[in-house]
Amino acid sequence: MRNTPTPVTTLPAAEMAAVFQQHMDPYGMMTSVLNAQAAWLMHPQELSKAANDFFVDAMEFQTHLMRRSLGLSDESMIKSKVDDVRFADPDWEKSPAWDVVKECYLAFTHRTEDLLFSTPGLSDMQRRRAAFWAPWPQPTFSSATRWPCGVMWKPMATV
Repeated sequence: MRNTPTPVTTLPAAEMAAVFQQHMDPYGMMTSVLNAQAAWLMHPQELSKAANDFFVDAMEFQTHLMRRSLGLSDESMIKSKVDDVRFADPDWEKSPAWDVVKECYLAFTHRTEDLLFSTPGLSDMQRRRAAFWAPWPQPTFSSATRWPCGVMWKPMATV
């Protein structure tokens, strides 16, 4: 007799979650991030404050980008970490367009990391796990990504 799997639709929610985790997410990549999202939704006041802080930072960042595009500001608002070699090339700072790309990427990754490490209602281990797994898709858009065609996303020297 063949061992036939139970259709997922006939399982209770807890068993369905266990089947999903066992077969689709054995390392807890998605579930740890989903748990962090659910924790934020369970704390609406903290979520509202975090959203407001994000909005204020976004407005400051937009003002900086406008000044940068007009040539009024040469300072980067968001600095990369010293040991981050992806943005070591001086063209990232020289070219206003590439500086904006770099700063947008860094702003998003830093904000995501900060929110995950400050998630209310999770243990420190759950926060660290979510912060560990959350950025795995982000390097796809980073400067050091080598696409299958062999092209690296890197600023070209400005003329």
